[in-house]
Amino acid sequence: MGAYLLRRFLSALPTLIGLSIVTFTIISLAPGDAVGALIGQDEGGVSAAASQEEMRERLGLNDPIPVQYWNWISNVLQGDFGRSLIDNRPITEILRGSASLTLQLTIPALFFGIVLSLFFGILSGRKPYSALDNALSFISITIAGIPGFVVGLGLLYIFAVRIQLFPAGGSRDIGGGTVSLMSRWEYFVLPLVTLSVLEAAQLVRYVRDSIINVRKSDYVQTARSKGLSEGVVHVRHILRNALLPFITVATLQVPGLISGALMVEIVFGWGGIGSRVAVAVGQRDFPVIMGATLLIGVTVVFANLIADVLYAFADPRIRLK
Repeated sequence: MGAYLLRRFLSALPTLIGLSIVTFTIISLAPGDAVGALIGQDEGGVSAAASQEEMRERLGLNDPIPVQYWNWISNVLQGDFGRSLIDNRPITEILRGSASLTLQLTIPALFFGIVLSLFFGILSGRKPYSALDNALSFISITIAGIPGFVVGLGLLYIFAVRIQLFPAGGSRDIGGGTVSLMSRWEYFVLPLVTLSVLEAAQLVRYVRDSIINVRKSDYVQTARSKGLSEGVVHVRHILRNALLPFITVATLQVPGLISGALMVEIVFGWGGIGSRVAVAVGQRDFPVIMGATLLIGVTVVFANLIADVLYAFADPRIRLK
């Protein structure tokens, strides 16, 4: 198992390196930079232009893109992710708070999404092609085809604007006071429901199809022929075998959940990594963008490694490949 994990980890390194190169190049080639956001082009005339050029030289923004990338990646390998070009705060400090808010949202969303998909997937799989199965299949396919920000805007309009049951956005009361998780639960509801429903819609069809396929297996028919009750057959033989690969599939949904969370955070003004990246893109603050991109990339690779480990435990033959 150790050699297998090492191979999978080493195979993920080129992905992270390629991700960093592509992202850095795209950001560097885009028009404008952080200096333009700090010093207005039309303020001060020649003096403003001179100040911009001096700041670009000091920040190394006039260096060729390969030199800029090498300087950045060299510092990252030493544990230095740099500082924001806008407020000079350390990138690690900026992303620490944003990542905390994102995790507070995505981890519960993954849990509730899995629970919902198991519940409705099992209902569909037990009576395939019934009216209930057709209705659940139609609903899940429809929701899965709707962009996350559209679902979020719909819930926002209904429950925050029309009914005014929940806050329209943010992650805490601006008035201050305690900021514990329980004291601001109402801010979680709409974004959490949005991500959970989207996650469940992606997984419920897999649960349903997996159960239907296992029901046709020879060992299930053998269990029935032995006189076992339908409940025992369903729990001991169908569910145990149908849901084993589901564990790894759910793990592989983490990248999609993170990307969906970025858009949902922007819709609800959540203040997580998605909102922070949106602000950094507008300010051309590429150290923040690169730090967030690298963090998301590492998270995705780590989720894939976990999925590989679970697959290896489920099927030991994979370790030999």
